[in-house]
Amino acid sequence: EGSVNEVVSDLLAFLKEDVSGRGIMVEEELEALLPPVQLDARQLRQALLNIVKNSIEAMPEGGKLTVTTAAKDGWVEIRIADTGRGIPEENHDLVFTPFFSTKHGGTGLGLPITSHIIEEHRGSINLESFIDLGTIFTVRLPVWRSKT
Repeated sequence: EGSVNEVVSDLLAFLKEDVSGRGIMVEEELEALLPPVQLDARQLRQALLNIVKNSIEAMPEGGKLTVTTAAKDGWVEIRIADTGRGIPEENHDLVFTPFFSTKHGGTGLGLPITSHIIEEHRGSINLESFIDLGTIFTVRLPVWRSKT
């Protein structure tokens, strides 16, 4: 089992310089006493990095990135919200499809890899997005229960 907050904090610390150089403010709201989750820290970090990279790219003029963790009904939720351009509704389902990309030179593999990693953690990922307002990705991971 591992700490979701630790993975999130490490990732945001790693991205700090890149993000502030782009005029993006990062807000970290991590629930202090999160229950443990069974996770592969390296993989989860990769999954979250792919989401955050998309968020950063959606805010070429700068903006705000808010990363929140919380425990809800047997799940640990990680919300990654940006104030970027948003994703058109017809693309919401496509973003998790391999090779779909709206980015010039994008591979279209970031979010499908993320989705696969989250599924391997028996979790789920979904998004809400509004044009010109931004996008919120919510990753849910099951709380780890020891077999007693």
